[in-house]
Amino acid sequence: MNIQLQQTGHRESRYERPNQTWVCGWAADGRPCTLGPDRRGRCPARAEAECAPRRDGDRYHCTRLDAFGGACEPGPLPDGSCCGPEPEHPVCQPRLSIRALRGRLNLAVFIGAIGALLVGIAGPWRLEVVSPGELASVHRAFERPSDAPNDCAVCHVAAEQGPLGWISGAIGDHGSPDDNRACLRCHFADTTARTHAFSVHGLPADVLDAARAPLACATCHREHRGRDHDLAFMDDTRCQVCHKDQFKSFSSGHPEFRTEQRHAQGIAFDHTTHQEHFGKMPFDCLQCHEPDARGRSMVLKPFDVSCVGCHSGGSSDHHGDKITNMGTNLVIQLDTEENLPPFMRLLLAGDDDAVDFLVELEDVDVVDELDDENKNAFATAFKRLVDELLDGDPKPRIARALGVPATSPAVAALADELSSATGSVLAFKERWLPGPDAASIDRDGPMPNETGWYHDPDQVAIGYRVTTHADRFVKAWVDALATPGDARPAIVVDESDGDRQALRESFTEELRDSFATCLRCHEAGRWDPADREVSALGDRRPFEHGTHLRLFGATTESCDACHRLSEPSGKGPGGRSRHGFLEYARSDCATCHRPGRAADSCLTCHRYHVLRP
Repeated sequence: MNIQLQQTGHRESRYERPNQTWVCGWAADGRPCTLGPDRRGRCPARAEAECAPRRDGDRYHCTRLDAFGGACEPGPLPDGSCCGPEPEHPVCQPRLSIRALRGRLNLAVFIGAIGALLVGIAGPWRLEVVSPGELASVHRAFERPSDAPNDCAVCHVAAEQGPLGWISGAIGDHGSPDDNRACLRCHFADTTARTHAFSVHGLPADVLDAARAPLACATCHREHRGRDHDLAFMDDTRCQVCHKDQFKSFSSGHPEFRTEQRHAQGIAFDHTTHQEHFGKMPFDCLQCHEPDARGRSMVLKPFDVSCVGCHSGGSSDHHGDKITNMGTNLVIQLDTEENLPPFMRLLLAGDDDAVDFLVELEDVDVVDELDDENKNAFATAFKRLVDELLDGDPKPRIARALGVPATSPAVAALADELSSATGSVLAFKERWLPGPDAASIDRDGPMPNETGWYHDPDQVAIGYRVTTHADRFVKAWVDALATPGDARPAIVVDESDGDRQALRESFTEELRDSFATCLRCHEAGRWDPADREVSALGDRRPFEHGTHLRLFGATTESCDACHRLSEPSGKGPGGRSRHGFLEYARSDCATCHRPGRAADSCLTCHRYHVLRP
């Protein structure tokens, strides 16, 4: 059922036009005109009182329109003239409507503001007028370049475009691509970080699986808010604008932690399997771990404090004897009736003239089974190797052998370690490769004693024996050969180097077996016990272990609150991490990190830029 709230016909409703420019002034007294003023403010009162009588037969009829009151009761005079009734309001009072007054006021204010702005930016004080506020303290030291017209030009391209450019920049989006590039003068020194500096989280679109337009720095980092303003601060609403899963807070709605958590690199120590060696005694975490200097990561105490109790020479239930005496590895061998050691074959592979006989040697195993031509090639290459180790530069040979640039740190480290055998190599040459004028040779006499290096008279060889944990010679070879993936030096691809590449792969596989003892604990050649890198943390902030230990007490119970050992089978609830612990749960942190207690903003645990700006 429709109910009409107001009659709108001219017969039933008096004049009301609040949306017009002019309104009837009598409306304020409750007696508005029937029709009211027209759009130009003219009063139609005359039309209300006058009409043009129309003759019909022998009589005249009033023709006044219904809008003006309709036919008057007296009607026209006998001669056909209008009787001229008095208008409803003899004195007309058209007035501007409230809407029209407000419009004119707004126009006046707008024109006055534009005029004041133009006067302000055209005068000598224009920089003070357009300045949005004081810079943060970290940016106050900026000085304009000698060719810049003002200090604003250091960061804002529009500063050199005059008043029109200033107005355009002020009413446009925050920041521009040109202004973004100005930020790179100081921030993101890393080439990789610069490439995607303005992408979401500084990562390529295919990594995030979300194609979004580049963001301006000023979208989140708002300047000109005072010297004490924190430019790095960003409230949670800015994060949730883009993220698909939106929630109220960390303790209310935050997704559970991913099961594929990222952990610190370093020693591959499985706490669950080691717990079996301790029997019923639980781990004392702080016996082996301590906060680093910044109080962030928990680092492992030195080997001689945390590990040597079990991993030492002569232990009966651990491989400590393998660590402190990993065995003997021959480096240079002249005995042609035995297999050449992989160290020596790899060094010979760096000699272009030795590749052919090394390929043949893969099939016959020992030098004595080669033909005479290859035997002579071996003898020449062997002497050339010894001479380079004594008087030459072995770096080019090592680089070719490894397939890496000669400037690679791995090449320099290996050359440095081989130089420590100079005395042994010299004595070896004098004894087994004497010149034509050499005096009588005593091949059974003592050889120089250098740390790790020894002489094997039975195989006519120089070998190296690991005598201590963290041996530098072994570390250099592990870093060069046993480090997989992108951590290894870039391999130089050369189609003409196919034979050497095949030899390299064969020799390095043998050498990796020699380093198996080291790689049981030191994955990928990383020697630091807690080597936390940016790539391992991603967008997460480092956990402040030192702060939490000071708050809850430096006890094993404090560590157990978050680090809970999994079952030996590794099938405990929540999944098992690579160190033998159950994965972390959000509830572990949300107990304290909630409104009214500890901080629970996004920036507490996350940082926007994956790589530091």
